[in-house]
Amino acid sequence: MIPTLSDPGNVPGRREEHDPQTGFHPRDRHDALRPDAPPETLATPAPETPFGALVVGLDGSPQSRAALRWAVAEARTRDVVVDVVPLAEDHEGWLDEALGATGDEVEVRTVAERGDPATVLLAHATAAQLLVLGHIGGRLDDVARRCTEHARCPVVLVPVAGR
Repeated sequence: MIPTLSDPGNVPGRREEHDPQTGFHPRDRHDALRPDAPPETLATPAPETPFGALVVGLDGSPQSRAALRWAVAEARTRDVVVDVVPLAEDHEGWLDEALGATGDEVEVRTVAERGDPATVLLAHATAAQLLVLGHIGGRLDDVARRCTEHARCPVVLVPVAGR
């Protein structure tokens, strides 16, 4: 006899019964969405990044400054915060200059953390609407490649004007 999928008891490979109160199967992938699920099974955003922020990696290069300008313009249309993650340790001079050029219409915050640039960006972009990076064109550098491969949010690569 061939089991039918219309009867939950006949699903091949399933031996346990569904919980009669919640309707969840013990190994159901959606258990983490249950209101009574243990806290450790729920995804939590990085504490420094509010849900929905635009996260920008800034290293002082012309392409990263173009990414910041694009992110500020996009944040204005979305009415969200921009979190700037400086990726160079010697960022004091150029960071203030770059942030000063953004204007006052959008809240721009600096989220500084030392470490591998791609790892830091990915951690701060966990709950972001977008991760925004500058891009010269051609092949992706290691940071951009890793971010596009592993980010949980969309990644925008902004080219430098005129290239």
